[in-house]
Amino acid sequence: MQQRVTVVLEDAVYHFPSNKVRELLKEIENLAQVKVMDPFAPEEEWVSALRDAVAVVNRKGRLSAKMISSSKLRLIARTGVGVDDTRVDLQEAKRRGIVITYNPGANSSSVAELTVLLMLSVFRRLNEVTKAVREGRWTQGVNVLGQELSRKTLGLVGVGNVGRRVATIAKAMGMEVIGYDPYVREVEGIRLVSLEEVLRSSDVVSLHVPLTAETRRLLNAQKFSLMKDGSVLINTR
Repeated sequence: MQQRVTVVLEDAVYHFPSNKVRELLKEIENLAQVKVMDPFAPEEEWVSALRDAVAVVNRKGRLSAKMISSSKLRLIARTGVGVDDTRVDLQEAKRRGIVITYNPGANSSSVAELTVLLMLSVFRRLNEVTKAVREGRWTQGVNVLGQELSRKTLGLVGVGNVGRRVATIAKAMGMEVIGYDPYVREVEGIRLVSLEEVLRSSDVVSLHVPLTAETRRLLNAQKFSLMKDGSVLINTR
């Protein structure tokens, strides 16, 4: 009888509350021995778990060069929308010829909704009001004055899947939307401008770019100095 291959899953993936995921896991378990791991377990535990594994499903943890080099991995499957060195040692994976997959657009709606939630929370001063009410300071809670998002300017840094969804929601709320993305020439409903113009003109700046050598330290003290007094920076990346 042929020995079954080993597949390693992060526990958050294995216990994900979705019927579709449960169906897929049953198919995997019919074909392979499944090991479930805490993504933040010590490196040596991961090295041991991956030693005979041919595939790993990665979500929150980071697969280091040592983990990868000690394994028989042929596939690294990312559940997220992208992959970079914060999750996988790409150089080691490439050196060993390991295929890496990911899911572009998988969480675009949830991240876009979170972005708008954070904007509303800041401008309507939700945390202050909630804290006052919980502490029984009803009068203070009532007297907190928030601001509407309508007629304010939203500046998007990155206008990919998430940025465009945020723009759709923001425009429905009456916001003007501008954006910066060096790889996009035109987007319906978003006026594309320079990064400096986004920072100068926006009441809210929202970041929607991956962490790469190009985007690392994209914003610094000089860039922050361009922003309006009282403006807000949202980072849901």
